[in-house]
Amino acid sequence: KDPFHILLKYPSMTTTTLFLAILAISLPSIALSQNYIPFPLDGISLGGSLTAQIHLEAFYDLICPDSKAQWAVLKPVLFNEFDITNNQTIRFTTHLLPLNFHRNAHVASQGLHYLN
Repeated sequence: KDPFHILLKYPSMTTTTLFLAILAISLPSIALSQNYIPFPLDGISLGGSLTAQIHLEAFYDLICPDSKAQWAVLKPVLFNEFDITNNQTIRFTTHLLPLNFHRNAHVASQGLHYLN
């Protein structure tokens, strides 16, 4: 007798079994593909000292278009409104966090660390 006759007799069982099999296979790959914030944080800082009253931190990917758009908004605020190069009450730190799905992001981040 065919060993899969039970699955053919109960189609909802086939769907459930297939769903659970796909879920069991895909969960580890989803969990391993997530980026974690590295420790210790190695950032590039501008502005005040470590004891500044306000400390802003941002995580950027050099290849990411969303990071580029966010920097275009934040840069005028930091340099024009707060004059962060001469202001000792505000410290801005940017951390490079290359995302897995941006091609060559990790290489670009390594290159910037090398230049720094």
